[in-house]
Amino acid sequence: MESILILDDDAANLQGIADVLRSEHYSVLEASSGLQAIEIVKACGPMSLFVTDMDLPHSAGTDIALKLVALNSTVPVPFISGTPRVWCTSRDVSNFQRFPPNSVDFIEKPFSVSQLLIRVRNLIGRTRTITSKWLAFGGSSSNVA
Repeated sequence: MESILILDDDAANLQGIADVLRSEHYSVLEASSGLQAIEIVKACGPMSLFVTDMDLPHSAGTDIALKLVALNSTVPVPFISGTPRVWCTSRDVSNFQRFPPNSVDFIEKPFSVSQLLIRVRNLIGRTRTITSKWLAFGGSSSNVA
């Protein structure tokens, strides 16, 4: 079963996204702060996907995502924001460039359930493809998320 960690400081958004993903039989963990998200990954191990809001009270979603990628290098990250991507800060734009190729996506609010699910499936599918190719070239299975 794919494990997904969701980080959002808005309880309604967190619950709504979690409910949608659980209805699709994903194992979902929820965090309402960056520190809580990091603690969950340290305690629970690698995740298949990390969904995060861009705008958090004490840090940027991209900063937290980079910390999680440092703990789990193959985790893809869809970022969610009510602010259009063209309005991202220069720090966020710089952070986006630090992620592995094809491992991030940006979903602008409001979005539909089908948009969320398509993006989640696409990112998890890309990770499977990348790790499958890695294994085909003699990589260790310990690198698989």
